[in-house]
Amino acid sequence: MISDKYVPSYKLLENNLSIRDDYNKFVRDIRKIRDKTTMIRYEISKKYLKGRGLEIGAFHAPTPLADGCEADYLDQMSIDDIKKRFPKYEDYYCVYPNIIENGELLLSIKDNKYDFLIANHMLEHTENVFKTIQNHLRVINKGGILYYAVPDKRFTFDKNRELTIYEHLKTEYLYGSENSRYEHFLDFVTNVQNVKEEKEASKVAKKLSEEGLDTHFHVWTSETFIDHIKKAINDKILNIEILEHTHKNDIESITILKKL
Repeated sequence: MISDKYVPSYKLLENNLSIRDDYNKFVRDIRKIRDKTTMIRYEISKKYLKGRGLEIGAFHAPTPLADGCEADYLDQMSIDDIKKRFPKYEDYYCVYPNIIENGELLLSIKDNKYDFLIANHMLEHTENVFKTIQNHLRVINKGGILYYAVPDKRFTFDKNRELTIYEHLKTEYLYGSENSRYEHFLDFVTNVQNVKEEKEASKVAKKLSEEGLDTHFHVWTSETFIDHIKKAINDKILNIEILEHTHKNDIESITILKKL
């Protein structure tokens, strides 16, 4: 039985689905009672998620699931590589990502494979938000659920940044995000890193953009995020139904979308 005294090897987790599911459930159950944020995520996941799904970027903080509900896990790097990048998590239990892949594209995953998809604090990192959501919709069944937790800028280091506007997201969807990458980094450098001297801010932003580093490319409040989703539905960019949008956790809103 999996416990803090027995954790399976990575080889076992990779090759044995049953053991991997048991181990990932063990990690999820540790998270269930950890804090208010996780408890609210669990409250909402129990209400909407059934069957087998996919969670992107869960690492040490997987969304708790109801008994009988299982998930595969996807990340851009292995557990070892993530822990090398973020040493403070060295001693944390982490779900095992059996899929190493770009969470925006999901190129290795077949259509209609899952009953649900979870992506918490991920959409703000995507350069083409609506394309990403479309890719997420592709891999879930008709009637399947997208579960998104999105940070509200008022409660994060983004608090001084300009809000993303809908027209910006739509332009990136229609024409790509290459031309806006530098502007995103300039906003981050100026309003998060507080580099106020114009030439220096431009230099740093250009360097970050050319290196292709990760950042919060888009910034929302709870109200503006759901407004953008509604507008994308009206513009027939997203074929979905909004089942719930809540801001019970100050730092984030949680949005439940159904694939039509």
